[in-house]
Amino acid sequence: MTAQLSGEKAQVGMNIAGTADQFNRQMHYDDFIEKLTACHNQNSSGCQQLQHMAGVRNEFIEEVPELPESSVVVNYNEDNEVVSYTVINKSQGNRPVLILEPKEFEAYKTGSLSTRGLYLLSPQWSFDIGSAALYAGKDKGLGYIADAVTSPEYIFTAITSTMGTSAYLGRSSVVAAPKGSGGANTGYHATLPEVVPLIRQNGFKQGTAPGRLGSGGTYVNNTRQGAIVEFQHHNPGVTPSVLRVEYNAGINASTNVAPRNYVDRFPFSNINSISAPSVRLPSTINTNVLNNSVRIAD
Repeated sequence: MTAQLSGEKAQVGMNIAGTADQFNRQMHYDDFIEKLTACHNQNSSGCQQLQHMAGVRNEFIEEVPELPESSVVVNYNEDNEVVSYTVINKSQGNRPVLILEPKEFEAYKTGSLSTRGLYLLSPQWSFDIGSAALYAGKDKGLGYIADAVTSPEYIFTAITSTMGTSAYLGRSSVVAAPKGSGGANTGYHATLPEVVPLIRQNGFKQGTAPGRLGSGGTYVNNTRQGAIVEFQHHNPGVTPSVLRVEYNAGINASTNVAPRNYVDRFPFSNINSISAPSVRLPSTINTNVLNNSVRIAD
């Protein structure tokens, strides 16, 4: 189905009476549904905001020129006003991944493909900090700061990590390996002892299972202990062999906040590797190397 923003509209039976929202918001869609469901028969200001975002009917837009990787659902209130946009990720089986109110959606739409992909890595508190920047000096901005710093995820990160300014802001970036360095990076990969001879003979096999940094690559941690902790979470009671490896990070997408969910892939273009803090050992960094450059170093 293909439609334009002014095209045919599909009615939905959500039957939620919207009220004026307190702040604009951007949220992971799964979080939004969870919080909206918890709001049943509640009338707090936070619940009114979520109900307002849900709207009472929607319009499906299959093709959006600025978002070739996504479809979009436009959500309207009873007065036919746009209250939010639901972003549908085509590469994840047309799964809804984000819901953004209008100002945040415009900022999302004008970002690069790689920047939009990094939204999927960001926790809710970093969304709130980002929205605060859009309303600097206003009561809305102060409300977002309060939402962020009282978030359990933010508090966990603050306790378990050494947080500089960039970590506080939840910044993400896409960078190329420095010229002249050959893009050489070192790290550690933990695996089953019986697999080591196969790796030495045939090289690393690209992963296929969903992961926090997607699939289709080889996961490397920047420390030996981080690699062990990650391995033992998935293989409790098993002592791994830890290989020191070298790889070419190439064009690297990175964020300094731990990713939330397991996904097959992100809608990146020409990205060679993806890096983010380890959920299991937050002081370390995991990298999913997508360009098949991982080699045993010793």
